[in-house]
Amino acid sequence: WRALLGDGHIERAFRLAHAVDPGAQLVINEYDIEHATGYSPARRGAFAHLVRELVEKDVPVHAVGLQAHLRGGVPIDGDGLAAFVAEMRGLGLKILVTELDVIDVALPAPAAERDALVARQVEAFLAAVTASGPLDSITTWGLTDRFTWISWAYARGDGAASRPLPLDADYRPKPMLDVIERFRRAA
Repeated sequence: WRALLGDGHIERAFRLAHAVDPGAQLVINEYDIEHATGYSPARRGAFAHLVRELVEKDVPVHAVGLQAHLRGGVPIDGDGLAAFVAEMRGLGLKILVTELDVIDVALPAPAAERDALVARQVEAFLAAVTASGPLDSITTWGLTDRFTWISWAYARGDGAASRPLPLDADYRPKPMLDVIERFRRAA
């Protein structure tokens, strides 16, 4: 996009979308900004910089979407993520969780143990993003483990089925659903 439209391509896209439908909620959405390790802190900083620039230019951005494809076993940067969300709210933006799931390829095979770890990771994430106020929306990237993209994109070496979502492959609730429901009720 940058090669074809120049450095202002994101601003241009938001302005054009707003011109076409002034009533639409326009969301800038990003992934891999929640972890404490790897490139997440730098990515979160760059994303915050981009959003600040757009808001300073009065670009019609209404919300920040957090894709939240959490990597199981990788710590959530609670303080850094909470500060980021507070800053975005301070700019007048809503906060949406848009694609919540947990990539469980590195977690232990036993389902009950893995489900508990997934739920704890989701809880750490949601606690950070709600530290400055309730969420406007929580959307998972699917409902049931039966149809998750993680099964083929991050296939487990031990042959165990992926368990990244609120319902198992037979549509039974898992601990992750309880966590989401608790935060939904708090909204």
